Order: sequence, then structure tokens, then C-alpha cells
Amino acid sequence: MWAWLGKDYIFSRCREFHIDLRPAPIPVDERDDLVQDVVANALRTFLQKGLAQGGWQPERGASMRTYFTRAICFQFANSWRRRLKAAAHSPVEYLEDSRIDIECPNPGPEEIVVTRDEIRRGLAGIRHERARFAIALRADGYSSQEIAEIIGISARAVEGYFRRYDKRRGGGGSDK
Repeated sequence: MWAWLGKDYIFSRCREFHIDLRPAPIPVDERDDLVQDVVANALRTFLQKGLAQGGWQPERGASMRTYFTRAICFQFANSWRRRLKAAAHSPVEYLEDSRIDIECPNPGPEEIVVTRDEIRRGLAGIRHERARFAIALRADGYSSQEIAEIIGISARAVEGYFRRYDKRRGGGGSDK
């Protein structure tokens, strides 16, 4: 699993099981903890649901490896979402720690720095932690629905954050 994290292959494996997660780089110093958390929980789930409760039935065609891989993917999704929620407590640190992988060749380092500075200044005036985190996630390209799932609120509430933020800035509209 450690190798899956290094190449972001884990996100592809999750999609195979219809688990839709937004790929993002996973810092090397966080991988060991993430692997231990995911594998331990997947093993516990496999032993309880797969073996004790009879969820894994080889005669139905799934090998033990396939069943356990699925358990790994579901546990990774749970851990990944918890990790993103934990980042909600410090949105400015989230901006500092996140690596920007921009596919478009147009923006250079200067433009990225200016954009982040603008976001940081905009976030400074927002007192509500969830609103700040939602705005930071929107700047990283997450949709309103994804943000709602990460933070644990409705998409409508996220849209409300965006409307108030855009109104304050003198702009209009939000992305859905």
C-alpha cells in the first residue's frame, strides 16, 4: 500500500470500486501513519465482516486478495476524508502544506504566489472556520459537493459561504 500512495495509484484503485475521491499528493512524512491506520482498520473489518459475519464467500468469485483490496480502498477513503476534515481546523496551514500541481503551463511561480497571497488575505477576514476552509478548498478546485462532504455540511451551506464571500469581495457567483 505504501507504493500505492507514492504514485497516487490508491485513487485509481478506489475508483475501480466506485469510490470517488479527489486525488491529491500525500506528503511522505504522513504515509507511514496513513498506511498503518488503513491496513489495521481494513484487517479488523475483514476479520469481522469478511470472516466472522461471512461477508467474504469464495464461491461467489472474489478471491481473498480482491476482498481485502476492496477493504483497503474503503478504509483509505474513510481515512482520507478524516484527514481532510482535520485540515478544516487550520485552513491557512492547509494552504501552506498543499502542493499545487497545475497542469496548465501558463501560471508561473509568481502567479501562484500572488494567488495564494490573495486567498490568504481574503481568508483572514472570515471568522467562521468552516467558511474559511470551504473557500480554501474552492481555491484548490474542489466542487461544492466535494467540499460539503469533506466538511460534513450540506452543499447548500457551502454555496451560502461562497455567496457571502463573493458578495464581500464585490464579485458575484460561485462554482458548483
